Amino acid sequence: MKKSLSPLILTLLLIATAFICMKTNPTYEQYTTWVKEDYIPSTTEENKITEVFAQIVGPTLISQSTITKNYVFFTLYEVHLEQDNTLKVLGVLNNFFVLEDGSTMQ
Repeated sequence: MKKSLSPLILTLLLIATAFICMKTNPTYEQYTTWVKEDYIPSTTEENKITEVFAQIVGPTLISQSTITKNYVFFTLYEVHLEQDNTLKVLGVLNNFFVLEDGSTMQ
């Protein structure tokens, strides 16, 4: 009888994917750098005064109000600045993806 290699290959691919996700799960420091260098400037492009203010105050305010949930393969970041304004960010593979933007910095 000839055995199929597809379950073995699938298992190896899943293990490799899990390992890559674990090794590239972004750190909190990477998150704060992303907020300061990428997120805040992209939300305040129209108004230079708002951008300067957000660059000075924004990272501190966001870092003080961020809840981090590390799931080993990825990390979820939630920022609650006001009652109805929540920013949810997924950190995976050394990248950040905005899941919910409560327009807190606009």
